[in-house]
Amino acid sequence: MSFPFVKNALEKAWKIKGSMDITTDRDLFYISFSVSEDKQAVLEGGPIFIAGKIFVVMPWSPEAESQRNNVSTVSIWAKLSKVPKELWTKKGLSFLASLIGGPLCMDGATSMKRRLDFAKVCVTIPLDFEFPSSIKLKIHGKHVFVDVEYPWKPPSCSRCCRFGHPTARCPAAPSQVWVPRTSLIREQNHSDAAPAARPSSQNVESLNICAPVVSDVISTINEAVVTRESPSTARTSA
Repeated sequence: MSFPFVKNALEKAWKIKGSMDITTDRDLFYISFSVSEDKQAVLEGGPIFIAGKIFVVMPWSPEAESQRNNVSTVSIWAKLSKVPKELWTKKGLSFLASLIGGPLCMDGATSMKRRLDFAKVCVTIPLDFEFPSSIKLKIHGKHVFVDVEYPWKPPSCSRCCRFGHPTARCPAAPSQVWVPRTSLIREQNHSDAAPAARPSSQNVESLNICAPVVSDVISTINEAVVTRESPSTARTSA
């Protein structure tokens, strides 16, 4: 996708209050915001779709730069329910987030304690992440379970070990061409005992298999990043 097309689509999708500057290099889109609340809202909004492609938005970090051609981790939001009140602190929620993945941040409502029925934290996860549905804790000698939900589960591929597409749609998979069986036709002259001559050639039709369509993924930075990897993966960072 072209830079002007992506820029226009992001501006329409996010509807920010202030302004934002977007630039790109060969692989990533970098986005900076004039209003910090806009950046927070974009990060909390999570991935978006542009022309059928997945754009994963995440804070910029040196790791995002180093993984531009090998996306082995990605940032996702986790919704924590039944959180004990004694863990409703920055340290407590960071501890819970660390039991899921690598803690990054929490959303505004969680940090300001404006909503106590659940906490929303952003974590980095590896390719083989199993998405646990609960966290088991022991507090004051009693076992406590914190429920975990994931608003978005990124597709991952065990064949090429990258995020952005499921294994079944991996572009690195060897292509298969199906050749239908053809039967040899023998003609026999019932009035003559001699068998008919075998046809000199067989007609074999091969089926053309279209290459699978692979979703692009984006990761955003502090300044937001989008990856345009081969025809398969794109990232943005805010």
